[in-house]
Amino acid sequence: MLVEEATAALRNDAEFQAALENAQAAGMAGGLVAGLVQKFVAQWLRRLL
Repeated sequence: MLVEEATAALRNDAEFQAALENAQAAGMAGGLVAGLVQKFVAQWLRRLL
């Protein structure tokens, strides 16, 4: 359930979506995008607790 909530939050977060679009437009490596995702999820989980 936590993963589903995190996925929904990411899908609905305009800032996160903009960061992904910017990363893709700049041609950044997948590792950097993964790092952005990891940071965002960690911050989101901290807000839940």
